[in-house]
Amino acid sequence: MVLIEQHTSVDLSEADLFEGGGSCKNGWFVDSALSRVMASGIPLARCLAYPSNADANTVISGPPCVARTALAIKATNSSALYDPEARKAYLSTTGPMVACMDVYDDFEHYTGGLPYRYDGTSAWQGRHCVLVVGYDDLRQCWLIKNSWGTNWGNGGFAWIGYGQCGIDGDAPFLFFNFGSPFWGLTGTQLPRNYRLQVWADRFRGTSLDDLAVYDPAMDLLYLGSNQGGSFAWNAGMSITGEPSLMPPLVFSGSFTGSYDARLLVHDPVTSSWSLGQFSGANSISWTTVGNTSGFGNVADGRPFWKGYFSKLNQEQVLFYSPGDHNWWLGTIAGSQLSWQNVGNTASMGQVFDGRPILMDDFDGSARHDLLIYNPVDHTWRLGSLDSGSWSWRVVATTPGFGLLAGARYFTGYFRGVFQADLLLYTPNDFTWHLGKMVAGTLQFSVVGSSAAFTNFNDGRIFGGRFTLTSACVLHMSLNNLWRLGTLNNAGQLTWVNLGFSSGGFGLLDPRMSSPVRGTFEQAWQDELVLYDEDMGDWWLGTVDSGTISWRTIGKQLFSRS
Repeated sequence: MVLIEQHTSVDLSEADLFEGGGSCKNGWFVDSALSRVMASGIPLARCLAYPSNADANTVISGPPCVARTALAIKATNSSALYDPEARKAYLSTTGPMVACMDVYDDFEHYTGGLPYRYDGTSAWQGRHCVLVVGYDDLRQCWLIKNSWGTNWGNGGFAWIGYGQCGIDGDAPFLFFNFGSPFWGLTGTQLPRNYRLQVWADRFRGTSLDDLAVYDPAMDLLYLGSNQGGSFAWNAGMSITGEPSLMPPLVFSGSFTGSYDARLLVHDPVTSSWSLGQFSGANSISWTTVGNTSGFGNVADGRPFWKGYFSKLNQEQVLFYSPGDHNWWLGTIAGSQLSWQNVGNTASMGQVFDGRPILMDDFDGSARHDLLIYNPVDHTWRLGSLDSGSWSWRVVATTPGFGLLAGARYFTGYFRGVFQADLLLYTPNDFTWHLGKMVAGTLQFSVVGSSAAFTNFNDGRIFGGRFTLTSACVLHMSLNNLWRLGTLNNAGQLTWVNLGFSSGGFGLLDPRMSSPVRGTFEQAWQDELVLYDEDMGDWWLGTVDSGTISWRTIGKQLFSRS
């Protein structure tokens, strides 16, 4: 059900059900086992591995891994079905079910071929539970998956006739049913540590972006090397050595000033910071560059940014501490990450309260600034790093904007000049506003309306340089229609229909990951990459000649075990 509902492949720990002294021979009542799954969940197999030499009498002992709670997958709903047609409907529309049956000697030696039917003479061995994954009314049998390995039956599967060995007994009496039900679990819940993290950057120092993918559940980092139209994936490398206790903070960028991007990783367990450099396609070298235990837990959800704040050729990391309103800037120098207090905004109140904090080169200095909107007094403040500290000044007051509830913000070179502007969408009136810095003030003008397309907040909007001329916004509606918005020579936002998604998917499809923006085919044009978690396919979306086209650029199935 995890694969069906959550679109990710997992190998769960069978041994976890027996933790504390159970064995395969003793087994469990199915109701009790399912109740444990719903209450405590089941972790990955490596958290408590089933002994490779185990037999029916092997007692499973020993505690699970320390990350069991973080790795455990739970279910919220259970069903017990007795009616054969209800079972078939569940298998067809929902997923597999557990069933229990009598096992005889001939079943143990079943080698596949025709559907299994008891020979009538073999000795009874006991009761046994299997997973029912399908049915065939023409041949009058159920398709089951057994737990005896791939050398049994048809690669571990078998067809078993309806009514055989009590697998689907239905014995109603008054208001009770004493038959053998099929049990199902739904409403699976993945811990947050199961979400893949993806970065696009020049990890091998080429002009095009590669992909780095981190799987927190497995603590594995994968590099997808850009081969010019496809990606080649390595086998995966560990980052922290202790998966899922607390996911690390990971940033990608040119933190040393070199052309190839590095990964800057904070381990919340040890508070250490490490810098990772890819060496070819199959290895990454790590250097410990610092420790922030003196700051407390900086992985507590406080905001971080990475950008060119004080240097033109080297990226830095910046974070805001909501408790004391201090701002800290981290810079790599001499293989060490040093931290500098660059200001305090207590006089501005709590700025980490949901208000927008935007980063870009708003003043054209080729360094990154911060732009903050205060919905209480409707002021916009620009923060720039000047002589080692942040200086803040009010650059606009816009009482007409109100709270900007549900507003969307995009920054970039929308006018085609090397000074970032703010493109603001207000969904209450479907209006687009352009904010640009002129002589030290942020001046807003209305540049268009998208009322004809209804509310753009019902789909997804992306900002980026999706054409070779200037920054623009890319929107996908609920019916998978794409539109491109660019500023024309008159300074108005115009929209062009790019067509529908090819490939049979939409970005709101739960099996698709969130898109990642990067330069994958041309150094100055952004494209979108997304991952199909069902099939393991990577898709590349490119805007060209008034259309958006999608094509697969490789396959990599990230399986958890």
